[in-house]
Amino acid sequence: MRAIVFLLSVLILTTSCQTIKHRYDLGRLSGPWEFSGFPLSGLDVKTVPWLDSPEMQYRLTFDDSWRRRFYPNDLWAASPGALLERFLTRRIIFRQADPMGEGCHLHILLHELEQTYEKPDDSHVTLEVLAMLQLRENGATLAKRAFFIQKAAPSQDARGNVAATRDAVQSLSVSIDDWLAELARDAPTMANQCRGM
Repeated sequence: MRAIVFLLSVLILTTSCQTIKHRYDLGRLSGPWEFSGFPLSGLDVKTVPWLDSPEMQYRLTFDDSWRRRFYPNDLWAASPGALLERFLTRRIIFRQADPMGEGCHLHILLHELEQTYEKPDDSHVTLEVLAMLQLRENGATLAKRAFFIQKAAPSQDARGNVAATRDAVQSLSVSIDDWLAELARDAPTMANQCRGM
């Protein structure tokens, strides 16, 4: 009888371990960051429907390349769009001289976030967004730019996905800052519009 109870306990424990899901976010901010000089008062991220869930996605280009797959026991802590919005808000908005003051709104469309396996031992993460600088009062678009970033995954699993995604988001934040600094330098009239001047 004790042997049966022991075997049942092991079976239950094994089954429960298989259903445990690991939840990941983008971790703590790192690296230097300086205010670009372009006034922003807010930022939001919208996403395509297939990324509007916490599922962590990947694709095997060597086997059904048109099929999206999901890690069964690994999830994002929230949808990729929500994680990206939180990260960029902390990185771009909160570090401005007056984050609650005058400024335009940065609207970001997340088109793609996916780990792609070219071979079983080789994968990368693709991050693709469209950023639009908009007037706060009427939503008119003043400028927009597409960003396409790829980062190699350090391991061929969900943890590699997370690490490469974080690297891609860090690079995106730097690229957006460079773009805003370029606008502040080359389009002072636009910057004044955002300041309400």
